[in-house]
Order: sequence, then C-alpha cells, then structure tokens
Amino acid sequence: YPLRRQRQMCIRDRVVVDDWDPRASSVSMADLNNPEGYGELLRQVAMGIPNGPYLHQVAPRALASFASTASCLSRAGVNIRPVEILGDVGHMCKVHSLIMHYETAYNHTQSRRWPRYAGLYRAGTAALIDRGLKIMDWQYAEALAEREEAREAISAALSRSSVKALLTPGATNTAPHGQSNRWWTGDAGMQIIWSLLGWPVLSLPSDLVDGLPIGLQLVMPAGSDENLLELGLALESVLTIPPWTPLP
Repeated sequence: YPLRRQRQMCIRDRVVVDDWDPRASSVSMADLNNPEGYGELLRQVAMGIPNGPYLHQVAPRALASFASTASCLSRAGVNIRPVEILGDVGHMCKVHSLIMHYETAYNHTQSRRWPRYAGLYRAGTAALIDRGLKIMDWQYAEALAEREEAREAISAALSRSSVKALLTPGATNTAPHGQSNRWWTGDAGMQIIWSLLGWPVLSLPSDLVDGLPIGLQLVMPAGSDENLLELGLALESVLTIPPWTPLP
C-alpha cells in the first residue's frame, strides 16, 4: 500500500503508539495533508544517523548515495544528527542468528513436523533446524538477556541525543540485478539488528546507482508503527527520486 493508505489503516485499527504522537504535537493531522505540515514535522522530529560499524557494512557507492541524500535532506530543513550506537553490531547479528536458529528448531519440533517430515524440507531449512537443535537452553537464555540489554542501551542513547527515529541506508548495496540471482533480494545487514530488537522499519526509494534503485530506511522503537508511517509520509514528500527505467 502507499504510505498514506498504510497510515489510514493503522488509525482505523488503533495501532498502539509510543509516547511521541504527531496528534499530540503542535502539528495537527490536518497540517500533515500539506507540504508546510510535513516540513514542520520534519523540523521538529530529530532523526539520527548511526556512526561507526553499522554503516561500515555499506558498499562505498551506496554509502556515497546515502550521504548525498542525507545532505540534501538537511539542506531542506530535515532535522538530522549523528548518533553513537551499534558499536557491537557484529556481535548482535550473531545473537540474532542464535535466537533465530533456536526458535526455528523449537517450533518445528514442538509441532512434530520435525523429524517426521524431515525428508520434505528444503536443504537450507533442514540445516537451520539442525543447527538450532545443537543450541543449549542456557545459550538461548543468555542471547535473550543480551537482546534486552541492547534494547535498553540503544533506547537510552537515543533519549540522550533527543533522537526519535533513525535514518539509515535501506540496504548494503543497490537492489541486485534480476537476471543475476532471481532468488536473492540482497544483503539483510541493515535490517538484522532491528529484527532482533523488534523495532519497525520503513523503506523509501531515494536514488539510482548504476541504473539500479537504492533507498533509505527509517527506524523507530517498538510500538511506533503509526508514528513511523506518519514520519515516512513526511519524508517521502521532500525526497527527489530520479526517474527509473527497468534494466533489460
């Protein structure tokens, strides 16, 4: 759905939001239907760009595109600032992997699909379950504790910086060419940490690099789904996206 339609659906379904609500700010919902309302919201809400290892995952050409887009947004009045978080992103990706493997194995064994139908599983899924079965309960418990510590640490860092949302590259590189690998949609390195934390993300197209699309990712804490859509709608209004012609 277009962002405006998604926002309407969230309002209809009474999605739970966090303590920042555009309707409680000086910007009214009616204001959000015109460019001036969008601009005021983007000036009010500080968006942070993570410094350090998280961005080091991004390919140079994709990072250059992101930096250029962020610079253009800043000049347009969008409130963007650097924020020091995710210094241990590599370790947190391992924590995510451990939790994912353990829970996949647990769910498939509890439902008795495994090992009864093991021969019907794809090789990759079977290998994932097999690795998950080797993880001890105490290792899983430690990983859950680390996840909670990471949530608290990142939330505290954003609070200290007065940052309400994060702005990052949408992926580590451009979308892969369709003819190169039809079963691979690209590296998920920009999303893994947010999947671990349970934070909603939204992707917006922002540029073309070598004829392939690339985007921005907007991230907010858990429970901020409606606010994320509001902010994405405002950000979308100031992005200038080059015309795209599909590659042969």
